Amino acid sequence: MRVQKIDRGREFDWGKTSADYSAYRTEYPKSLFDALNGLGIGLPGQRLLDLGTGTGTLARGLAERGAIVTGVDISPNQIGEAKKLAEGRNLKIKFSVGAAEDIEFADSSFDIVTAAQAWIYFDAPRAIPKILRVLVKEGRLVLTLVSWLADKDEIAGRMEELVLKYNPQWTGGGYKGDPPKYTR
Repeated sequence: MRVQKIDRGREFDWGKTSADYSAYRTEYPKSLFDALNGLGIGLPGQRLLDLGTGTGTLARGLAERGAIVTGVDISPNQIGEAKKLAEGRNLKIKFSVGAAEDIEFADSSFDIVTAAQAWIYFDAPRAIPKILRVLVKEGRLVLTLVSWLADKDEIAGRMEELVLKYNPQWTGGGYKGDPPKYTR
């Protein structure tokens, strides 16, 4: 994958980190799911599409609360790990490989579409019409961003130092937690 606005357009492949993500990435906190539930998101029986699902962290949390979840990611390796993690918890989540911009589900087939951490990688002008088509009339698009800030946490700070040591051209350092600017 190559996104011009990220790391000066250098190519990256999330699939190369799938095994590490699967083994070491922490789950989202219960408070996130409580907040989403309070907004009517992730309720039992709700049909939910998680775009850029990665290893399925958000998808699993929502499925555990009774939502009917489908996860899509561009990386076959990420989807492979997502399937293993969901099966390990006896969760019935449908996972498929594909780009957010190329989803081909039936019209009005989802109540909610989510993207956790992934929206910045999508070509929003191409993805939004597809998302609107698969959402029910009163459906919602939910974007979540949970950041581990280097200036707020010692471990995150050390990790950023390590990344910069071996990749001094990395442009992701110094992030202060400001929400990204999304396409209207």
